[in-house]
Amino acid sequence: MQGNPVIHVQASLYPLESRDADAVINRSIQVLKDQGVRCHVGPVSTEFSGDPDLVWQSLRAAYEAALAEGGEVAMSVTITNSQV
Repeated sequence: MQGNPVIHVQASLYPLESRDADAVINRSIQVLKDQGVRCHVGPVSTEFSGDPDLVWQSLRAAYEAALAEGGEVAMSVTITNSQV
């Protein structure tokens, strides 16, 4: 692999039994952006990429923000280091 290592993530967050699922999701997305990862919000998932340490830290921060905001959550995550 050439250049700096980068990993790419596609994550979907599912607040369970939340009164305001949008608030839980939006808070987690804001945490990702605050972490400094390149982020693209789609209709069913959010994609972000960057330095592996930053991406792992950001993923955990987003998950923990969802827990704090909404209690029980599920998160589906796909991670790759592919440059294609």
